[in-house]
Amino acid sequence: MTFAIREKALTGADGPRIAARLVAAVTDALALALGEQYRGGIVVDLVATRDDRTAVGGRLVSEAVMSEPDELRDRVEIEALRAEFTDAAMMNDHDRLASLFMPDGVVRIPDAGIEAAGRDGIRGLGQQREASFEVFAQTTHPGVISLSGDTATGRAYLSEVIRIRGGASHLNYAIYHDRYQRTPDGWRFAERAYEIRYLDSTPLAGGPGGSVADHG
Repeated sequence: MTFAIREKALTGADGPRIAARLVAAVTDALALALGEQYRGGIVVDLVATRDDRTAVGGRLVSEAVMSEPDELRDRVEIEALRAEFTDAAMMNDHDRLASLFMPDGVVRIPDAGIEAAGRDGIRGLGQQREASFEVFAQTTHPGVISLSGDTATGRAYLSEVIRIRGGASHLNYAIYHDRYQRTPDGWRFAERAYEIRYLDSTPLAGGPGGSVADHG
């Protein structure tokens, strides 16, 4: 029997012990399956496979191992970008919000017929929202991220409580459909498209609270 095993498992300090235990276990299994009378003729050959010569799914194991830290960093940075978006929106920091997008980035809300393109347009959309909403609270939850070199796509899930000046109210459960772009300054949004999955227009019973500054 030929048994392939990663080279690192056999070349470390515990390599001889691992090899001995593996050979004994495989021999026991084969003897149980074939019959104890065949034990003396069972040959187990451990073949050490190198990461730079072994591929899984068409990708060398060595490439996958080297890219794991980079992929993890990208995912963390994109998640931080999405969190920064929500914070900037909640704090009405429109300049910061616009800076999270590519210069030609786009925000789209098809259900409301809204599209803002470029940082100036996105900044203006935020200013318009602040002027129009008496109550605005957004909670965003992490979602999937798919990496592809210097670009990525993803989804984030959110809920919003909104009261527009004049009385209309909205409770939204929605999805952000995102496209991201790597830049020298980090990841940025290329597009955020807002899809409403549930909308409740029942008037809100509550009202705006005071800010931290109001309470000292």
